[in-house]
Amino acid sequence: MFRAAAEWEPEADGITIYNSDFSVSIPMYRSHGQPPPVLAAGLSFTDLDAPTALDLPSELYDASLGLRWLREINDRWILRLTIDGVFASDSHNTSSDSWQLRGGVFGMYSKDRQTKWTFGAIATGRQDVPVLPAAGVIWQPSPRWRVDLILPQPRASYLLVDCGDRQHWVYTGGAITGGTWAYRRAAGADELLTYREWRLLLGWESKPPANPPGVYGPTGIKYGAEIGYVIGRKFEFDSGAPDIEPDGTLLLRAAVSR
Repeated sequence: MFRAAAEWEPEADGITIYNSDFSVSIPMYRSHGQPPPVLAAGLSFTDLDAPTALDLPSELYDASLGLRWLREINDRWILRLTIDGVFASDSHNTSSDSWQLRGGVFGMYSKDRQTKWTFGAIATGRQDVPVLPAAGVIWQPSPRWRVDLILPQPRASYLLVDCGDRQHWVYTGGAITGGTWAYRRAAGADELLTYREWRLLLGWESKPPANPPGVYGPTGIKYGAEIGYVIGRKFEFDSGAPDIEPDGTLLLRAAVSR
């Protein structure tokens, strides 16, 4: 299983952001039932084009290695666990500040075929919001409509075209994203940089039909594209240097996975 994505936020207040990421997941030995635990590895690259006076890093990296585990407790409850060790740095500051622990624990309760409740929390590894709630409800009133009211990425989706072996969905939603990285300032001092933003999104996704209940694993190749607008953008520094708050800007994103 793999996933690759690229996104671009064009210039606003002199700052342009480009990000690309790739991850791969490998099922492990099925000694604990179906589905087996999954070993996951990922690499993300962020390019920051900003004025020299802002003293922002030009390149940021995230390299991660972790585990995923999904387990059915009974007919109504599913437990999901994730844990990742992450190296987040500009590759110059490799101190202990560049190492993070991310993950989450989630419980999903199926009230009926149309409604599922989710309860959990996400450890982000970020300085500003170390923990985010992952709670809400997934409601599918019909085969064409699906509403995911789950923080931090709510979404409402509509099945536009069903070709039998492939479905085309459109959706609208939002997200809060960002991260924390260790980097080295131009003067040589080690620093921690935290970035966050809010996203308003409109997207399209092409994918095979979902697996029937109780069947796990990839169903085929998925393609997706998003256009959106980002607001509430902020760069924060652990040293207490003044925050940088660029204006909102456009977002373009494309992804493929299996």
